[in-house]
Amino acid sequence: MFQIPMEKVSFSIPGSYLTLRFMRRAWFGRELEGLPEGVYLRLVHSIGRPLCFRLIPLKNGEPCPYTAQCMPDCMVFTAEGGMLRCSFEDGDTLIVHGEGLGLRLDMPPVTYEYAEPLTQTRCHINTSASRAQFMISVIQGQMLLDAPYGQQCSEYIHCDLTPDEGGVMRAAVEAFTTVWQERSYLCDMDATCRHLRIKFNDFCERFPTPPERYREAMQLALYILWSSVVAPRGHLKRRGVLMSNSWMTNVWMWDSAINAMALSMGDAELAFDQLAVAFDHQQETGLIPDYINPHDIMWNFTKPPVCYRRSIIDRERR
Repeated sequence: MFQIPMEKVSFSIPGSYLTLRFMRRAWFGRELEGLPEGVYLRLVHSIGRPLCFRLIPLKNGEPCPYTAQCMPDCMVFTAEGGMLRCSFEDGDTLIVHGEGLGLRLDMPPVTYEYAEPLTQTRCHINTSASRAQFMISVIQGQMLLDAPYGQQCSEYIHCDLTPDEGGVMRAAVEAFTTVWQERSYLCDMDATCRHLRIKFNDFCERFPTPPERYREAMQLALYILWSSVVAPRGHLKRRGVLMSNSWMTNVWMWDSAINAMALSMGDAELAFDQLAVAFDHQQETGLIPDYINPHDIMWNFTKPPVCYRRSIIDRERR
């Protein structure tokens, strides 16, 4: 399994609006204003603040030096005496599995944001600036929530997920919008990673095999397409491929047509969706939007899909 360049590409799975991203100030200066660099859980549904939590590995309950690497199936933190793996059980649920290490979810709250304990192993965090809420559940291990409430929000939020006496910690971080529905989590990291490896490999095998010198670049390009697929939600009526799940977190009509041309080589159904998504909102005048995301449609500009423009050019040449 090849490694993903963490400083350039976000970690996610098809259908999810959640990503993990190693964020450097040089690239994310405005978003990181007043915050340290590091790995952050982000929401890419194009409304509110993308940042939700910074992920801080813990050794004996304290932040520790670590190295990190990322593959298409999981992100791995390694520190002296332990390892921590993170992956997505489904589009709304990040799961974590620590062996000898714990994890702190660190959130600098703004007005009206808070955390509340529900049980000894479960807490609710309201990230209103990100237009989301989170249910944090420890499956194995302990939870320590430190989130003193100030005048209009928690002064800070530290949610520590720590190992049990055997050194193992398993937990789930689930995003939800309105009312959380009681559920259980599989929280099986090995099974989740195996499932994601199979899905990604199946996706790659649908596409032509390039010459050897291009294979690494193609594998990364396919991963970016695969991990940038988001599920239908709100104004987005079908699967869309975000132009980037780091910055351009919309389905843009011009770029979407380019993605369709690339996807047509291996996934005709997904490619068709990237063209049809524009026409789900076509006006009686023929106008299609500039971009679409779950919460917004941009009508101020319009760009006919580039593939149609190309077909007109080719026809004129003939």
